[in-house]
Amino acid sequence: MALRILVPPGIGDIYWVLVKLRGFLEEKGFSNPEIWIDAPNDKKRALQFVERIPFVTPGGYFDREKGALTGPMHRWKQRKGWEDLIRWEAYQSDGRHAFPDVDGFDWFMSYNGSMDKGKSLDEMDPQWPADWDIDFRITPYELEYGRALKSKIGPYVIAAVFDAGFYKHWFQEMSVEDISGIFSQIRKETGFRIVLTGASWDHSPVNLKLLEMDKEILSLIGETTLEEYFGALRASEGCIGFPAGNTMMGAAFGIPTVIIWNKIFPKKFHSNACPPKSLGNWYEPVDTIDSNRKVIDTFVNLMRKA
Repeated sequence: MALRILVPPGIGDIYWVLVKLRGFLEEKGFSNPEIWIDAPNDKKRALQFVERIPFVTPGGYFDREKGALTGPMHRWKQRKGWEDLIRWEAYQSDGRHAFPDVDGFDWFMSYNGSMDKGKSLDEMDPQWPADWDIDFRITPYELEYGRALKSKIGPYVIAAVFDAGFYKHWFQEMSVEDISGIFSQIRKETGFRIVLTGASWDHSPVNLKLLEMDKEILSLIGETTLEEYFGALRASEGCIGFPAGNTMMGAAFGIPTVIIWNKIFPKKFHSNACPPKSLGNWYEPVDTIDSNRKVIDTFVNLMRKA
């Protein structure tokens, strides 16, 4: 029976686990584990991400109340109070990152809590080396989608802006007008079209306003599968936006990427979330307190170096 590992629901959260996972598997003497998503639904995008990882097998989504949404569940145990404590340690504290025998799974792994405290993946569980060199599966359709998009609209930059949840902190220091001005100036200095991206739930007031303010911006929000988004990202000239799994994948794919962070995350987190510069100079973090000019220059210079 395959080793079954439960992981957090976000693409970025899963990415951090994957960076450490090969060292973990080597120590434990396992290979090709089943990866299950710790979410009752997750809008069905995180599992699509797991499907692109060659050294794991996608399992399914896990609902704590109902069990697995797909596939069989083995050794199901109802220990809700204990499981809540495990999740608090995994998601909120700088504690352990691998927990055996959780909710019927062999292991539950999460690096969120320590990342939120500013620790790097190298510092956490050093017995399992941080291996950022992940050879993502690429489909022919993904490549064709990117080529077709570039042929249709010309060279472009992928952008992603969010305003739900904690992203409200971003707009306390960087207005929609600031973001619009940054995008407009990037287009003027590079000639590249700005393409707003996101899932269907990212049709937000902020993105609607950006599209109203600048008719040159193209929107693919809610119009792409994860496969199509990855195709568009790979064919782009660069990626800029707020921190999320989809923007982190720009750095993971070696695309010139600037992520705009905020002080609600420790400064070290801004760098630790993505591959280190030792692997290639294609990622730079900036902050909402930085000037518009600094954001623009950081992104334009990064693209010119690529």
